[in-house]
Amino acid sequence: CGSGMRSGECLGLLWDNIDFEERTITIDHSIVALRESTVGCPYHISEPKTESGIRTIPMIDEVYNAFLDEYRRQEESGWSNIAVEGITGFIFINKEDRLMNKQNVNRAIERIRIACNEHSLRSKDRKPVIIPHFSSHHIRHTFCSRLCENECNIKVIQSIMGQTDIRTTMEVYSEVSTRRLKESLKEHQEKLM
Repeated sequence: CGSGMRSGECLGLLWDNIDFEERTITIDHSIVALRESTVGCPYHISEPKTESGIRTIPMIDEVYNAFLDEYRRQEESGWSNIAVEGITGFIFINKEDRLMNKQNVNRAIERIRIACNEHSLRSKDRKPVIIPHFSSHHIRHTFCSRLCENECNIKVIQSIMGQTDIRTTMEVYSEVSTRRLKESLKEHQEKLM
């Protein structure tokens, strides 16, 4: 959620994709769950659709610390032996020592959302805040929207998000909030008048 990666890019990450010294993540593939039940491994390694999908993105502190915590946890508990098409070293493994997939993540998000809503409805101290349905893709979209609110260089945003066409970045993700619009005008009001 703090990197803007697509679900398959994130879930397919290998420890080799993480550079703790440079604080970067290299995206050069994604993991795809095969739709039909197959004998053997139900996953496929996919190259990015375009050259823009291959990128190196910086880690913000929250992401860096989360990867470092997970690295230390696996260092103590043991590394995964899962291999997909001869590739090993996957980071995101579930309790059954299997690769996680987008459906697993979205089901977990939904369970958390329902629990938060139930807790909010039971609270007597304040008006309930009901969280609408969302998925891992909504988290990517929100990340990019927040990035757009705080970064003026559209090429930086395009690069981080791994988008080929700048129009996608401009049209889909440049929806800034009313709050940010007000802040911007207030910030520049003297120059404007």
